[in-house]
Amino acid sequence: MNFTDPDGRKPLGQWTMEDFKNDSFNTPPDDYVFNEKGKYVRTNKTNRPDQLVIENSKSKKQMIYQFNDPKTDVAAIKYNIKKFGENFKNHQYVYAITESWLSFFQFDSSAFEKSALGRYFEAALGSLGNELDPAMYNLSDFLLQQGESETWTQSEIKSDKGPLYIFQGDGYQVYNHMDAGNFIWGYFMNAMKFNYNETIRGAKMYNSNDTRADLRSITNGFNLNNYKTIFKYIPIKNNTE
Repeated sequence: MNFTDPDGRKPLGQWTMEDFKNDSFNTPPDDYVFNEKGKYVRTNKTNRPDQLVIENSKSKKQMIYQFNDPKTDVAAIKYNIKKFGENFKNHQYVYAITESWLSFFQFDSSAFEKSALGRYFEAALGSLGNELDPAMYNLSDFLLQQGESETWTQSEIKSDKGPLYIFQGDGYQVYNHMDAGNFIWGYFMNAMKFNYNETIRGAKMYNSNDTRADLRSITNGFNLNNYKTIFKYIPIKNNTE
């Protein structure tokens, strides 16, 4: 199973007075409810940590997802609610990356087993804004096909203010755009036959500022094959499906 930090905050003993003032535990946690089309429905005030809820508009059946990077991901939802106002409900914001989409991304990026020298060479060149940089390459094309390519600017995407993604087979996590890219990158590295330690070492080499959420995304993507037969159901249907 894959796990996330329950609320993304640092330990209470490390909080300063400024932390309590700006991000208090007294702030009511929320359920952010989206429908089966990935569109925003409402926010419910709860006594649980913030979480994403996918609610079928007909059956009212709900599935609950935990934010991979709670503070950042909730801030992104609030940013988009403010940015779009009532029109936010007309945009798909949560996307499903199915097994077939992931296979297409892998084919499109040629992320397959290669010789040791070949895979190191390709990973080094491809991971820096090219075909092995899924956030900028695969997911940007994906949003174009969903009709939402102009909904968020590159600046918004890179600053984690863009859409959210869930992955078929991953369990009950939801990822922002950049973390979803990390997830796919981890999946690619496994497919190219890097081992886990090589993958994490490479990630830190490409970006020494990777956070725990970044590395958790990579780890979950790398390990996806261990769980994808368990978590087959996905409650969202994208615009093009």
